[in-house]
Amino acid sequence: MRIASGLLLGSLGCCCLLAQSGPGKPTTPPRAIAVKPAAQTTAKGEARVALVIGNGAYPSSPLKNPVNDARAMASALRDCGFQVELVLNADRTRMFQAVRDFGQKINGGGVGLFYFAGHGMAVRGSNYLIPVASDIAGEDEVEIQGLSVQSVLNKMEAAKNRLNLMVLDACRNNPFGRGFRSGTQGLAQMDAPSGSFIAYATAPGHTASDGGGANGLYTQHLLKALKQPGLKVEEVFKQVRVEVKQDSRDLQVPWDSSSLTGDFYFRPGSAMGVALAQAPAASSVAEAAYAKGMASCFGVGVPKDPQEALIHLMEAADLGHSEAQARLGWLYASGIGTPINDAKAVDYFRLSAEQGNAFGLWGLARAYLGENPANGLEKDEKKALEYMEQSAAQGFWQGLLALGDMYTKGVGTTRDEGRGLLLYRKALAALRPLAEQGDAEACDCLAGMYQVGKGMPQSDSEALAWYRKAAGLGFRRAQWNLSLIYQNGKGVAQSDADALAWLRKSAEQGFVYAQFALAKMYANGKGVAKSDTEAVGWLRKAAEQGYAPAEHSLGWMFDNGKGVTQSDAEATAWYRKAAEQGYSEAQNSLGVHYLNGKGLSQSDAEALHWVRKAADQGHSLAQFNLGWMIENGKGVAQSDAEAATWYRKSADQGNSWGQTNLGLLYYKGKGVPQSDAEAMALYRKAADLGNSTAQRNIGIMYQTGRAVPADPAQARIWYQKAADNGDEAAKKLLTR
Repeated sequence: MRIASGLLLGSLGCCCLLAQSGPGKPTTPPRAIAVKPAAQTTAKGEARVALVIGNGAYPSSPLKNPVNDARAMASALRDCGFQVELVLNADRTRMFQAVRDFGQKINGGGVGLFYFAGHGMAVRGSNYLIPVASDIAGEDEVEIQGLSVQSVLNKMEAAKNRLNLMVLDACRNNPFGRGFRSGTQGLAQMDAPSGSFIAYATAPGHTASDGGGANGLYTQHLLKALKQPGLKVEEVFKQVRVEVKQDSRDLQVPWDSSSLTGDFYFRPGSAMGVALAQAPAASSVAEAAYAKGMASCFGVGVPKDPQEALIHLMEAADLGHSEAQARLGWLYASGIGTPINDAKAVDYFRLSAEQGNAFGLWGLARAYLGENPANGLEKDEKKALEYMEQSAAQGFWQGLLALGDMYTKGVGTTRDEGRGLLLYRKALAALRPLAEQGDAEACDCLAGMYQVGKGMPQSDSEALAWYRKAAGLGFRRAQWNLSLIYQNGKGVAQSDADALAWLRKSAEQGFVYAQFALAKMYANGKGVAKSDTEAVGWLRKAAEQGYAPAEHSLGWMFDNGKGVTQSDAEATAWYRKAAEQGYSEAQNSLGVHYLNGKGLSQSDAEALHWVRKAADQGHSLAQFNLGWMIENGKGVAQSDAEAATWYRKSADQGNSWGQTNLGLLYYKGKGVPQSDAEAMALYRKAADLGNSTAQRNIGIMYQTGRAVPADPAQARIWYQKAADNGDEAAKKLLTR
């Protein structure tokens, strides 16, 4: 009689909407401005290949400048050492063939650059470039007749060359507006794949000017910037952003998304002359932009507008304003005005920290604590402590508070509760006056200190009062915290209705943690009528801000057809987004899709790659899956001993499948010494967790008298348990 093992498993539905830890606490930084020059490095002698497309001859909405723009860009790029293919007024077939040829050319390594000028649009969060011969009557036809920007990025990413650049002057008005229900303008935000830089002519959701001269406004300034030697690629596009913003009187603000890890110069040389020429005016311009950004951020004298705040703060940060850099780090980390981008947040925190800014130092320290693998940093508690000490030394209350936590818990240093208490009290002395003056953020943080008794006696009533004050001021994190208090009945009568009301207020302000929690409530029918459709809606809002748990959960909904039409391709796309942020649950799910060929081409190697990433992070189901792949030689050399190692890691975390399969190895003596007793002990642990395969295996052990005396009655009991849990093999055994 055959003892059964588990099969490779994807993430389970019941796990997809677990509560997540709270966000980092934003702060107001100290004020200081300084500019620090960076060292110059560049790769020499590498191939440079560019594809330049300009489409202007649209039948329904012609554009006068894209062809001129493309020709001028092709010439400028040749001057910068690029081998350029120029394509003008192309239909979809010609565009697709050009992209295919481009992908083959950049396979040799080096630098690839894709430039497009013409009509482009976003449909359901995806961007498309429009061929000249298109006859598009509605949104549903864009995917068929347009060229997906993601497909171009995929070609560039597949080349695995050192650097890929994409420049999209493709945000003109929608030429097919009458057939579009969403009224979406411009392009949607995209995250740059590793080693890539994406530049947009204007901010996501906005349109760009076709220009009144020979070239469009954006390309006009890009051509100018490309002539200057010694500018890194980021500096080229920063300069373009500042000049376009000024010329358009803030109506058009170029955008970019970067995941570069090295430097690239279009024209190597010295940038010192440029820096010196710009230095006298930089300080005043930066300060004015920072003031505008903060006013928009908090709605002081102007309407509260997070995206407008981001634009002004980015201008100030580009000019070296350390406060703006720190604030931008916070906006990217929190997903305010932009999708969450932890790697970009770290970049801005580092720029600010290098100038000694306390807020920047605090943000960089938190990144090194390793709480979020998506930021791209290796966990380093010693570095975190070093930066946090520098932040706290400036009297920055967030730095004092975080440093108090580190000493109290012994993170990066010897545990010292006395020093932790002293730091808490210093933070409290700086924090309380701000809260009493009506600073919503300070009120929220003071509430949190009362809630856990940090530096003061614990008080649920005080915590509730300060949370209510902050929530009443519209502070979205306080509204989320207040919803948790009502949900848990901590210091107040438990009320799902009140929890839902505050949670909805926070979610409607775009707070991803609240959006995710609200999706969970709809999915589970807690405090609100169960609705998979509503759950999907809120998951999508959080996922579109780049929140990895929401991206994974949305993928699971597509995987299982919950609230949406089932789609392996959509599920895989969302899993990939979360997996690339380092989210282990999604890495495991993506690996399972590769193994089974769901929504993509089957690949044992890719499956192994993603499952191992998740397993290395301690994901118990991925550890089981990795063991299964190794035991069965899927994408890796077969090894029972190594499989047993991974099964044990999974089993030690209480995973029933890891326990079941490790038990089977003991039963057979494969990779471990044969032991019926060990097998039975592991089966019992898994059976207690409801694993039907383990329950059936216990029945077999009783029927055959291994590890226990033969007992047909006990065998039947265990077969019945397995059958009741849906095990078909156990049902057949019962009939014998």
